[in-house]
Amino acid sequence: MPRRTELLALIALVALVGCDSRQQMMPPDGADSTVAIVDSTPNIEILSPVGTDTLVEGRTHVIRWTASGVQTLDIGAAIGGKDKGHLGIGIPASPDSLVWTVPEGFVSGVGLEASSNARLLLESRDPEGARAESEPFTIVAPPSIAR
Repeated sequence: MPRRTELLALIALVALVGCDSRQQMMPPDGADSTVAIVDSTPNIEILSPVGTDTLVEGRTHVIRWTASGVQTLDIGAAIGGKDKGHLGIGIPASPDSLVWTVPEGFVSGVGLEASSNARLLLESRDPEGARAESEPFTIVAPPSIAR
């Protein structure tokens, strides 16, 4: 008696031999002949902040993105190529925004009044593989109050 794998291979071979590559597959009468192709490749795009944006330490800003094929993502920040840590881990990809208060000292804590080389990195966690890096944007220290 043939094993199951041998039977499956035989069925596949019969199906291939019985196919005529010159014939087109036609839908049954009355069926829609259009085929929807769904791209399941995970994708992330950062909408804000953009290169012309200036964020101020101690103030709230909204990070916005679009994501398809992604359930959760991690959001990190960097200045001048130096990792500044995570803003969120395992954030749901939808809704497509995160309210972030830029910590005081984010740039001023290293003696800068501003940095025009801040970036965000969004990486898909579920599923892994998609990532997006923002354009460089500016983060400034809050204005000081003269006494």
